[in-house]
Amino acid sequence: MFNEYGHDIFVTTAGNKKLENEEKIVIHDTIMNGILGFRVLIIRAEDQEKFSRISTEEELRELRVGIPDSWSDAEFFHYNEYNVVERGTYDDMFQRLDDIASFRSTMLN
Repeated sequence: MFNEYGHDIFVTTAGNKKLENEEKIVIHDTIMNGILGFRVLIIRAEDQEKFSRISTEEELRELRVGIPDSWSDAEFFHYNEYNVVERGTYDDMFQRLDDIASFRSTMLN
């Protein structure tokens, strides 16, 4: 797969379903210094106050989690009972955030 794009090395997480049928070399030692289990929320600037008020996991579960198609993260969020929207690519996530912000601003004007 990655050779199609001209890459010499491709690094991914264990369990990446897109690569389950690909020939690969598995490195069993951690190369991420323990940060693999962390996730960073990317939010719109105008939603900062809303997220600052969230203090429980239950409050987070009430929101939708946008995850690109076929990312293994979706499985973890589903398992933990989050409202997951799996669609598009990584770049599409940013476009959808922009689209929502644009929609809100036109509704207010």
